[in-house]
Amino acid sequence: YCKDSISEKPYSVYGRNYHKSCLICHHCNESIEEDFLRYSFDEHMYHANNSCNQLCMSCHLRKGIEYSNGMIQCEECHDKIVQTPEDILIHKTYVLELLSSYGFNDLSGPNISIEIVNYSQMIKVKKKRLFFISRLFKDVEVTKGFAVHNKKGIGKNKKHSCKIYIVDNLHELDFRSTLAHEYLHAWMMVNDVYSHYWKFNDLSMTEGFAQLGSYLVFTDEGSLLGKKKIEFDLDLYDEINYGEGYRKMKVCLDYYGWDRLIEKLLNKKDLSCFDDKNLLYLNMNKINN
Repeated sequence: YCKDSISEKPYSVYGRNYHKSCLICHHCNESIEEDFLRYSFDEHMYHANNSCNQLCMSCHLRKGIEYSNGMIQCEECHDKIVQTPEDILIHKTYVLELLSSYGFNDLSGPNISIEIVNYSQMIKVKKKRLFFISRLFKDVEVTKGFAVHNKKGIGKNKKHSCKIYIVDNLHELDFRSTLAHEYLHAWMMVNDVYSHYWKFNDLSMTEGFAQLGSYLVFTDEGSLLGKKKIEFDLDLYDEINYGEGYRKMKVCLDYYGWDRLIEKLLNKKDLSCFDDKNLLYLNMNKINN
C-alpha cells in the first residue's frame, strides 16, 4: 500500500504483506480491523459490513446489494444465480461432461443426487452427519457444499450412494465449482478412496483433491473472473485444508498428470509428491512468477 519496509510483524492478506496502519478501506479511507476486511479482485480492501461499501460476494469487484435472502450481490451476478431444477440440470450436465473428459467416468449414475438447501438446512445436515465433531465444537462451519456418503450391504453386494447438498443463491460459476468439488468427494467415496486418504484432523489431502474439481471449472471458464477465482480462491487461499491442500495436490497433478494421479488414487498408492517440499517450492515459484 505504502511501499515502505515493514519492521514489525506484517499483516498478510492473500499473499501480500501490509502494515496494520495500511489496512485502509478503498471506499471511505478509514482503517479496517483485520477481522472486518474484504479483499476485492482488483486488489483493493474494503470494510466487510453494510455501513460501508459491501462487495459483491460472487465477483468481488462491484458494489453489492443486500437481497432479501441475505446475499450481497451486484445486479449482474444476482441475475446469474442457480435456483430452478432447470438451472441445476444445465450445470450438472456441464460439470459431468467436464469431469468425464479428464477421466471421471462413473459419476452420472442415479446413485449421486443433488439438493439445494439454505444455510440453516446446511447446518442441520452437517450437524447430523458430523454428530461427534459437532458435539466437540460449538459451531459447524457452513460451506457452499457438502457430500453425504451411504453404504449398504457387504462385500461384493456393497452399494454406494451419495447426496450432494449445495447452498442456495450461488452464482453459476460458484455453483459449478462447488458441484465439481463435491463430485470429486463423491468419486472418492464411492471408490473407497476417501477413507483411505482421510486422517483425523487432517483433511488437506481429500479437500485438496476435491479443490482440483473447482480448478477445472475455473480454468474451463476462461474469463477474467475464472482467472481471479484461481488466483484468490486457490493459489493464494490462506487455509490449511482447502488452500494448502490444493497447492500440494496441484503439485501431484503437475507431476503425474490426470491419468496417473487417478490410477494411483484408485489403487490407494502413496502420494509422496503431496509432502515433497522441493516439488512444492518449485510449484509455488511457478505461481508467483
